[in-house]
Amino acid sequence: MHHETSSLDPLGGRIAEWAQGEPAVRAALLIGSRASPQGARDGLSDHDVVLFLVPGHRLAHHDDWLETFGRPVIIFRETTEHRAETVPTRLVQYRGGHRIDFTLSRIELLRRIAEQGALPDWLAAGYRVLCDPERVAARLPPPSTMAYVPRPPSGAEYRRVVEEFWWETLYVAKHVGRGELLPARYSLEAVLRWRCLVPMIEWYVQVERRWEQSVGVRGSGLRWLLEPEEREILDATYAGPTLRSHGDALQAMIDLFSRAARAVARDLGYVYPSAIDRETRALLGR
Repeated sequence: MHHETSSLDPLGGRIAEWAQGEPAVRAALLIGSRASPQGARDGLSDHDVVLFLVPGHRLAHHDDWLETFGRPVIIFRETTEHRAETVPTRLVQYRGGHRIDFTLSRIELLRRIAEQGALPDWLAAGYRVLCDPERVAARLPPPSTMAYVPRPPSGAEYRRVVEEFWWETLYVAKHVGRGELLPARYSLEAVLRWRCLVPMIEWYVQVERRWEQSVGVRGSGLRWLLEPEEREILDATYAGPTLRSHGDALQAMIDLFSRAARAVARDLGYVYPSAIDRETRALLGR
């Protein structure tokens, strides 16, 4: 969302002042939670900054400028995609406790976004203009309430998630039965939670919200979109250090997943595979 730089927190103000004085930076935007209409959740929120640079500038290849904002403890050098172009990032944890995630894009890519008039999700979720000497960011449309809203799954996508969920529950049960804690935890967390339960809940919370509900990255905020009773079930899906607790967590996961999957099926006119549900529960009962 557009805001004057005067409304920024002290670190945001320092970043804006530096960007305004750096000739290579032709635009700078603050995105993420600190630029969303709801504002930063707390003081732990990172500063996510996109710098749009002139091509080939040293900022994209050297890290000494990062010390402008404190002494770095860890610098992650990764990449991300901007308009089908790979651009570098610098994710920086500072000794003072603050963290700044810089994306080093090109001003030409921002011009393209402004010309096309459709914001990618990372801008549509909210942005603040820190620096805009060429008035490129001024041509961007305002943020949208439809950022990070999942589209309804196709019938095949829905079925695939449901079938994988029930398939993997049997792996959890087998590993628990064998006393194998590590693979039981992998099946419970990496597969059932992240490949099946979280996507299904992201669909489920749309049912009463006309498929217009934004969902956070990696389940952020998803818990609070559930009813209180459902939050209790979700909390019970986290296993403790014992094998027995994995069985209890699996049961809670089954309760929540099947409730969500049936509701999504009703909303989209799909058929929930009740036979798979019933017969897999019978196998687990053994």
